Amino acid sequence: MPSDNDHVESGAHIAAPSTAAPTYPQIISPNFLLPSPMRCHGDVTGNWDFFKQQWWDYEIATGLDKREESVRLATLRSSMGRECLEILLNPNLAEEDKKKIDKCLEALENYFKPSRNLVYEWYVFNTCVQQTEETIQSYVTRLRKLAATCEYGALTDELIRDSLVIRLKNQDDKVRLLREKSLDLKKAIEMCTTSEIASKQIKMIAGAGNNKPEDVKKFSDKKICYGSRSSKRDEGRSSNSTKKSEKKRSKGSSDPTCKYCGRKQRHERRTECPAFKKTCSKCQKIDHFASVFRSSKKVQQFEEDEDDSSDESCLQVETVSLVQTKAKQSLADIEFCKSAKVDFTTTLACQLDTGATSVEPSEWISSMVIVAKPQKIRICLDPKDLNRAIQRPKFQMPTLEELLPDLNKARIFSSFDAKDGFYQVGLDQESSKLTTFWTPLGRYRYLRMPFAISLAPEAFESRLQECLADLPGVKVIRDDILVVGYGVNDSEALLNHDQNVVRLLERAKQVLLKLNKNKVKLRQAEVKFMGHVISRDGLKPDPDKVTAIKNMPKSTTKPEVLTLLGFVNYLSKFLPKLSDESAPLRVLTTKQSKFAWAKQHDEAFATVQQLVTQHLVLKFYSIEEEVTIQTDASNKGLGIVLLQNGQPVAFASRTLSPAEQSYATIEKECLGIVFACERFNQYLARRN
Repeated sequence: MPSDNDHVESGAHIAAPSTAAPTYPQIISPNFLLPSPMRCHGDVTGNWDFFKQQWWDYEIATGLDKREESVRLATLRSSMGRECLEILLNPNLAEEDKKKIDKCLEALENYFKPSRNLVYEWYVFNTCVQQTEETIQSYVTRLRKLAATCEYGALTDELIRDSLVIRLKNQDDKVRLLREKSLDLKKAIEMCTTSEIASKQIKMIAGAGNNKPEDVKKFSDKKICYGSRSSKRDEGRSSNSTKKSEKKRSKGSSDPTCKYCGRKQRHERRTECPAFKKTCSKCQKIDHFASVFRSSKKVQQFEEDEDDSSDESCLQVETVSLVQTKAKQSLADIEFCKSAKVDFTTTLACQLDTGATSVEPSEWISSMVIVAKPQKIRICLDPKDLNRAIQRPKFQMPTLEELLPDLNKARIFSSFDAKDGFYQVGLDQESSKLTTFWTPLGRYRYLRMPFAISLAPEAFESRLQECLADLPGVKVIRDDILVVGYGVNDSEALLNHDQNVVRLLERAKQVLLKLNKNKVKLRQAEVKFMGHVISRDGLKPDPDKVTAIKNMPKSTTKPEVLTLLGFVNYLSKFLPKLSDESAPLRVLTTKQSKFAWAKQHDEAFATVQQLVTQHLVLKFYSIEEEVTIQTDASNKGLGIVLLQNGQPVAFASRTLSPAEQSYATIEKECLGIVFACERFNQYLARRN
């Protein structure tokens, strides 16, 4: 019988006598290492699955699963590590259960793998995308690991296949997978793996083929020297390098150079040297020639140490010509701002004092634009990127034509202006962070609506309309406020006007609306409002604009003609037959025509200036009076006018297109009627 210390080979059968005590199966190999200790930090779920698998394999490999439970439990405790053992000895586990290995493993399973949230596990699986440089096999392995916790069951392979089709990095592979009618996971993996291997092989072939002679466009055999030395010195350096290399080769050869005569041969005896007892011509000593004379003062030959990092190294570079492509380079136009000539730091700090310093990170940040004004500066925002992301609200902003019918019986007028209109709209915390901008003094954000924001006009006017729309005799457009007084005579109209002004001031005080006292016009027979003059007689053009057109010089370029026509079109409602009179000028603005100022253009320019200076007054539209429309058609344009009691309410005109100019006369007249109904629709729509 072998003793306990004898070595028993694997697979050997030992028969014990019937009288001996029962023996236990021995471990297959005493050299098996215990499983690695359980790591109780990091990914504890994955660490526990790894440790548990190690433990099961260890039990089977060593035969420990057939030993008594106390031995198995002691081995488990010894291998799990201190942190895991402290968790196992938790007093929440009963003492009897602590002696059972199955109960201990179950308790650790519940501790390290609590109940999963399937919705979250599905989310993690569905958002798993292929990483850069990640192979298809690695990606599939990662998907299988995530799918194991999702309880997909029989749908696992199909969902992994769908993830490959949707979340692969290679777009060409996606197209190939979508072309397959009956695509399963195995086929998808094979196709992607084949494509991946082929891509790598193509890159290797392309890399190896870059040095083929036929790929070289041009070969240059000249030496390119990198440095600032002259060519002669470079040649000398090159010769020195050659001498150095020759000397190195001579040192490594079997025939060393004689240090007395300098010849490359070996002298068996000293007397065989040609320099024996010869006098040197330099030092007047014997036994050597002048060619091998050594002196610290004069050097006939020197060796240069080459340094690859030196900018004076002369290298031969084999160059090829650049490959000519049709790709266009995108060059940025860099704009340099002029430096400020005044010290505006103090003024800037005072203006920024109304805002709040922004020190926390913000998703949006804009540039600051400073506009120089006489004796002051104006801080503006440049939110061009922010405006692209802002969704503007839909608000129907009123126009001057909509307000004019309400001024039919007005006799006294006053105008007010909201002071710093947009700044009167406060911003909440989230909106304020969007207005963060850079300054020389740090980052700031607006507490109130800044200028240049795309939705600022709608946001301001909608709130202003809500505050003042119900006040009688008060009309609001943008930040301009018009107060009127109605009455059959001046005294009655003045009384009504003052009452309306008082209501406006009380409402402004109530809603904290600030008015600009420098722009207030009180109790006027006529006031400027929205680029026009409003009076008891009707609507008039702004004298400043009339003067600007009257004093405008003759145009010399096409942009100047466009500027002139833009000014005139602003007053088109006051000018009859404007399209006919300005037709020669409009011809100059077409793309087909070449700019050439002639006599007919002088006449048209003078006629337009004369029309502007006629000072026509348009009557306020009245819903109670009858409407008359007059139309006229010529070979080049249409002209219409809206009349009430023989007084014009509005004029309009337009030029005929080339196709419309070929219409018959009756067709042009009918076209003028259609044009009048469309242009004056806001007046005609109120009629029965």
